[in-house]
Amino acid sequence: MTQALTFMAERKASLNFSFGSTAKAVAFQKALAPETEDIPDTKTIISRQGAEVKIEIETPDTPALRAGVKSYIQWASCVIGMQKIAANPEKTLKE
Repeated sequence: MTQALTFMAERKASLNFSFGSTAKAVAFQKALAPETEDIPDTKTIISRQGAEVKIEIETPDTPALRAGVKSYIQWASCVIGMQKIAANPEKTLKE
């Protein structure tokens, strides 16, 4: 899986995730979808094309953008960690 973070001048950021399969990308997108409504004054779009997921964040100011990006990185990390556990529960639970 690869990740990329791009900041834009209009207080926008884009987080891009590439998964090894479309199924993992779909599960990732569905897991994060409820979070698009949790951040005040932030417009978030989560889109998917095949095994690629893109999270676009737009905010009214830079501090809100920083908070939004940080939140989505943390949520994404959690989802990716849970996907690893689900893929191989016996190995990950022993570690």
